[in-house]
Amino acid sequence: MMFVTVLNVSLVLTFLQITTSSCNNSYMILAPKIVRAGLSENITVTVLKRNVTATITASLLDLKGSILSTNTGFFQSHVPKALTLRIPENVNSSSSATHRIRCKGTSGLLFDTEAEVFVEGRNMTLYIQTDRGTYKGGQKVRVRAFGLHINSSIFMGNITLEIMDPKSNIIKQWPQLQEPDFGVVSATLELDTQPVLGNWTVRATAQGISRNVSFQVKEYVPPKFDLEVNLSNTVPVSNTDITGSVMAKYTFGKPASGQLVITASISGLRLSPADDSSKGLQIYSDHFHISKLRKFVIPFGHLRDHLLSPLLQGKTDNLLNKRLKIDILFTEELTKVNVTKTAYVTLTKRHSLNLVLLNSNSSKYIPGMHYQLKVKLTDNNGGLPSSSEFLNITLESCSHSGQRHREQQQLVPVPVNGHVIRVFDMPDNAHISNVTFQVSCRDARNWLILYPYDNKQIHVKLNIVSTSHNVGEKLNVEMQFNKPTPEVFYQFVARGRQVLSGKHNINNKRLSTMEVLLLPEMAPETSLLVYNADPITDDIFADEVKFNVHGFLSNFVSLNYSTNQAEPNDHIQLTVQTLPQSKVFLLAVDSSSILLGKNNDVTEQSLKEVFSEFTPESQWKLFFYTKDCNHPRIDHDHTYSAYRFEEAGTNLLTDVVNYNRFSYEYLTDYELYQEWRKWASQTNHSCQSVPGSQTCVDGISKFEAYGRAGCDEMVYLEWLLKNCAYFCNMCQSHV
Repeated sequence: MMFVTVLNVSLVLTFLQITTSSCNNSYMILAPKIVRAGLSENITVTVLKRNVTATITASLLDLKGSILSTNTGFFQSHVPKALTLRIPENVNSSSSATHRIRCKGTSGLLFDTEAEVFVEGRNMTLYIQTDRGTYKGGQKVRVRAFGLHINSSIFMGNITLEIMDPKSNIIKQWPQLQEPDFGVVSATLELDTQPVLGNWTVRATAQGISRNVSFQVKEYVPPKFDLEVNLSNTVPVSNTDITGSVMAKYTFGKPASGQLVITASISGLRLSPADDSSKGLQIYSDHFHISKLRKFVIPFGHLRDHLLSPLLQGKTDNLLNKRLKIDILFTEELTKVNVTKTAYVTLTKRHSLNLVLLNSNSSKYIPGMHYQLKVKLTDNNGGLPSSSEFLNITLESCSHSGQRHREQQQLVPVPVNGHVIRVFDMPDNAHISNVTFQVSCRDARNWLILYPYDNKQIHVKLNIVSTSHNVGEKLNVEMQFNKPTPEVFYQFVARGRQVLSGKHNINNKRLSTMEVLLLPEMAPETSLLVYNADPITDDIFADEVKFNVHGFLSNFVSLNYSTNQAEPNDHIQLTVQTLPQSKVFLLAVDSSSILLGKNNDVTEQSLKEVFSEFTPESQWKLFFYTKDCNHPRIDHDHTYSAYRFEEAGTNLLTDVVNYNRFSYEYLTDYELYQEWRKWASQTNHSCQSVPGSQTCVDGISKFEAYGRAGCDEMVYLEWLLKNCAYFCNMCQSHV
């Protein structure tokens, strides 16, 4: 993800109360990780303390402490509410400048807290459309451009357009264009009859933000038809036939008739030492007439067992991973114009499958709750498996004494997309040390070892029940808890901005469902964060889930033709449907120009892709741990909750007792152990937080076979200390 202007900012939140006493577990604040100049940003405040009303004034301060923006809000107990702060457009973009957001309360609470945020100068994206992707001399290049803010509003300011040739010479410039009603500007450039050939560039610039797209200028004859070839990317060596289909179509959609020639060759083989093996050995050729979709069959089994057998010395494995090149030549019967297409087929082993567990970045599970195991099955070249495959999934538990017990076993058919998702009820047994998922399909095997979270704390797990997620529809979410829970708070975050917050009553149950109306601001992807603090254990529990929301454009448009066929000079009536007071922009091109190359078009998908850039990146594989010598281990339970806020793109500020964020830090697995070593050195190896092994004996012989890199996998710290303390230099005497 790239940002135009980013500067480090300290987010400071200060609350004052009239009374002199303070109480822990009094507030939870969700602050954005990124704020953007010129936009309003939300800070969600939840007052945990009962019967308290807080009046809070938030202010944006510059480096000198001057107030740049301010706002005041009133907050009731256990009612999440957003405090909106307008970020000035002229905020200092210097990377060394530090701004602060300060909040002051006048009743109920007294505390100061802060978090780092980034201020980004870019709050919109420019879009450029050209009518073609390829032009030739004498043609007109038609360009449209507009800007779209992160909140989906149209940029109404000035846009400068430039067109540059392949040598970066500015051929034409249209400065400070503006369309006062809808914000879409346009320009036209007529190319010279003998232009410079190559890649040309269109640049749009507004408020210091630029966007470039390219188009080609070359000499060409517009094609009138194209070849559509369907062929598998991979074929097992043991297959008898290689099948495919081919069809020639005119640009206006009708099938084309003509002669087709298919040839097949394999690289790396030759009939005699004098042959050039790099050019490939032709093993098959055929020709026939086509006038519609035509299937073809290459008798690979016969060619393999007879023509190629002497070259393979009877070993078909010599063909493994070789590529079969399929050349197709079509000659249109009226114009005699030729079109060629080339496809490649990789020869693979029949039983070679790739089985990936998509949960492999997780090493923990919540006892007594659902666990969603995600498996992806492909062939060894990334293709889809056959429709007759089955997964054998076994869940096995291991007690602290080493006794193993099979909990569940499932035989699951693999769908056509190769993705399998299965839900397991995890065992709730204090005697279980870990569980293992064993997954197999033919000769492909994989496994996943999971360790239980502390079941003394409250845990929540989210499951999206609704299958359709369109703007205006209701989202149905299932919440599962390992203990009876009174209530939770929720926060929707999209495009890095807090969109909607609220409270959901669980009524001291372990299972609950919630319905929320999907808003346009939640598209194209939103993150749902559910959280609260356990009043008994003083621990925060949370879960987060992401899902796509369709229909983020509040307007709609449809287009119909009066006829699907027409002659030159005929009139065609177009019917356009959209909302009143809308302006519709149309683009009509010869479909043959599309065959020359993709044009720079603006589609709903292209809008979604750019909007996804505004989502803050979550840091990967980080651990929550204590600096205190009294807590030597990775705090997996707090890591789980803390990382849910990280994944949602928010900073959590709170005074909950067991979540003092200043006593914890995020570090990568490698940095974590280096910190422990540093603390040990500073305390003359007396700091008990250094988790060194007392016995200094490797539990596994010849651990060096795993490689030194295995020592850095700190997520398996307990296992490393037990089995490879000496090899990994983790003994107390070492550190």
